[in-house]
Amino acid sequence: MSEGSGGVGSVGQGGGLRVIPLDDPLYAAPDQVTAVPLDPKLGRLPFIEMLPADFERLLARMLVEVEGLRDVRLFGTHGQKDDGLDVVGRTADGTWHGWQGKRYRTYGPADLQRAVEDHTVRGSGEFPVEELVVCVPCDITRQVTVKLRELNESNPDLSIVLLGPDELGDRLRNRPDIVTQFFGQQTAERFCLTVPAPPVIAAPGLDRADLADAARRSPAEALGVDGLLADAAQFAKDNNHLGAVGKLVEAEELLARSGFDGHAASVARRRADALINAGNLDEAASLLSDAFWQRADAGDADGVRSISHRLGEALRSAAAEDPGANAVGHGTALQLFTVMDCAQNLLAHPFPEPKLPAPPSAGPGRAGDLTGPPCGTGGRNLRPG
Repeated sequence: MSEGSGGVGSVGQGGGLRVIPLDDPLYAAPDQVTAVPLDPKLGRLPFIEMLPADFERLLARMLVEVEGLRDVRLFGTHGQKDDGLDVVGRTADGTWHGWQGKRYRTYGPADLQRAVEDHTVRGSGEFPVEELVVCVPCDITRQVTVKLRELNESNPDLSIVLLGPDELGDRLRNRPDIVTQFFGQQTAERFCLTVPAPPVIAAPGLDRADLADAARRSPAEALGVDGLLADAAQFAKDNNHLGAVGKLVEAEELLARSGFDGHAASVARRRADALINAGNLDEAASLLSDAFWQRADAGDADGVRSISHRLGEALRSAAAEDPGANAVGHGTALQLFTVMDCAQNLLAHPFPEPKLPAPPSAGPGRAGDLTGPPCGTGGRNLRPG
């Protein structure tokens, strides 16, 4: 801002002082906002500055709480031959992983090959792992990435993973509790996505690993039902169908008590098949009827048709094997099949509504005689009970 040589005058006296109009450029927005530099988020954690023992403890903590492994422990002590492993842990399916920390400021292809051969060649072989993870705090170059691929191709029985500072940091970005314990409160505030409430949060017990284990497994595996199902399959293979029914009942009740109703219903369907194979069509029909109405309520026409067809085939097979059998022997199954067949037709063809035939009499008849007049109902309330 400059002033005229003649000084500032009044309006109308030499033009030294003037009224600024509202549209004058002086009232315009600034061409550039001059902001005060702020302290940015940390891009990386200072892994290279850690003590060797602390780096190993950090890796062990990550294996338990970030990777969800079990039986995590340090492998050996400092100065001891460690087979190229610093920390080991086991996944839910029993696969062992080994992590190796290399606090190098630069890391080349030869360093990676030596790290792998410390386990595969120079190691004692007493503790083989299925996955070897090498952790380094420095940049991973293109040459190292090429060597990593070569080593994986030459070691088909071993999965080799290389984690640099960015990969390690990504795993800790939303774990301010771990970052606070190993790097301090200020570092956690500048690095993590959220600020921790207390400065240090104690490491949880193994219950978190137990939850991670259960999350990886199906309800049958988590509850031990898979053993009961395997026993039932073996009983069926040995033609002991009643023995299979007993095991399936145990599995179904265990799943139902644990809140897995859908899985319990699937086991009930298998139990119905076992009862059919055992010749108990009435009890099997009762189970299939429950499943039938569940599918009907859900509007599952294909499921309804499949269940009705299964019971019909079972009745026809029973009649073919014993043509002289009376319908009274499978009276419940016949009645339930008749109702299922009517309801199935209604679901498939709701208009027009056919008439419901007279219910089968208790007199003599054949179990295989499933033909008759067109089946239907004048109303929708066909569900027994």
